[in-house]
Amino acid sequence: MSYNNSFIALPVDVSEENEHKGARALSKATLIVLPVGIILGIIFWATAGIEALPWTGLLPDTQNYAAKGQDIAVLTWCITFALSIALMSIRQILLAEEE
Repeated sequence: MSYNNSFIALPVDVSEENEHKGARALSKATLIVLPVGIILGIIFWATAGIEALPWTGLLPDTQNYAAKGQDIAVLTWCITFALSIALMSIRQILLAEEE
């Protein structure tokens, strides 16, 4: 089995310094995205069970009205983790260029 050692992920030639800057920026973006998404999800989850908000009026008498807010919270967490994985994958592609 032969291996191709000439892996080229980017279609343009990028200097090593710019690759490292981009990798650092993507790491910082991930560290910003994770807490923001987690906190937003917690806020959605916590406010899902509130019966009446001043601007919405009373909610109808249903037992599962909080489920929608919890679904939105879980969706927020899924999007957050997917975005974090995407950012770190792009970072790894940038760093694989130099090897």
